[in-house]
Amino acid sequence: KTKWELYSPPFQAAVDAGVDAAMCSYNKVGGTYSCGNEHELKTVLKEKMGFQGFVQSDWWATHGTWVDRGLDQEMPGTGEYFSEANVTARASPEAVDEAVERILGAIYRAELQNTTKCSPPDCEDWYRKNVTSREHVALARTLAAESVVLLQNTGGLLPLTSAGGVGRIAVVGAAANGSVWNPAGNGQGIADAWRIGDYYSGGGSGHVVAGHAVTALEGITRRAEAAGDADLL
Repeated sequence: KTKWELYSPPFQAAVDAGVDAAMCSYNKVGGTYSCGNEHELKTVLKEKMGFQGFVQSDWWATHGTWVDRGLDQEMPGTGEYFSEANVTARASPEAVDEAVERILGAIYRAELQNTTKCSPPDCEDWYRKNVTSREHVALARTLAAESVVLLQNTGGLLPLTSAGGVGRIAVVGAAANGSVWNPAGNGQGIADAWRIGDYYSGGGSGHVVAGHAVTALEGITRRAEAAGDADLL
């Protein structure tokens, strides 16, 4: 009951919104690996929540041919457990059919068959293409600014102004002037570099190299210089 009332609502909301894919994690749930947990994947996610999409494993989080347990796709697609031989020998035809239907359903709903620009491995140009525009940058800045929430402003300290008694501003800490991390950048191409993140986009497979970043120090400096009424330390 506690899990359903406290932890499940965000997942249920995603299902209700029509999300097409879910990813199972590395950890165990109740002593059973998440990607092979039939209760969580089939009974809870697909049946109780009504999830119509497909379940994909996190990279190398699969430890068995778990099609019948509710796992639809093994990633990163090495075929170790989901090879044709293993699936034929260890998975029921009904479970395989359902997995295929779920994956193809997501493809068709997104019209990927009509909109995909390339087919691997012939995608190098698209992988490296810079599609950023001024409009994208402006939108990203607006969203970042609007997402900031000021929880407390004791004594009306903010905004900082000379009229409020501020003559100097101290900007402290490496994070205030952190550089953008590029795993392929000069001097940064170390082993497992993709795992390393920065203050702007985190790390891991979701890391995006920022083409334009204003550090906290740069931003505060510009505003102080424009105002002309504060010194920075």
